Amino acid sequence: MEFIEDSAAPTVNKDQWNGIAVFADCADGGIHPVTFELIGKAKELAAKIGHPVYAVLMCNGDNGLSEKLLKSGVDKVFVCNSPIFENFTVTTYANAFENFINNVKPSSVLVGATNIYRKGSVINTINMNRSVQCFHSSYCS
Repeated sequence: MEFIEDSAAPTVNKDQWNGIAVFADCADGGIHPVTFELIGKAKELAAKIGHPVYAVLMCNGDNGLSEKLLKSGVDKVFVCNSPIFENFTVTTYANAFENFINNVKPSSVLVGATNIYRKGSVINTINMNRSVQCFHSSYCS
């Protein structure tokens, strides 16, 4: 048996991908505690490789949440603020998150295994040629 590939695998310019992004799980008007745990881990990783730390916040009304994220030590908060984020839907969140990844190009993305994440697995929905999932092993209610 012989395996023949008809085309070369797509290449990725790793120099274009920079930063560690944390998905800020926003529920009930606040930020889930696991988000801050992941920001702490992202800061540790970023210090070793010299990358910035980003938070991605999807909400209907910021209400000071981006300021809390900045105070936790992220370098930049990307806010998707729209009524479409009032109620969780996999497609809405996945499309916004994929748009962030394709435009900002973080080298790593940290997402907590919270209820929102598990509802439809936003990360599994994102159509990416390269993807690795890392799960943070802390308790999430």
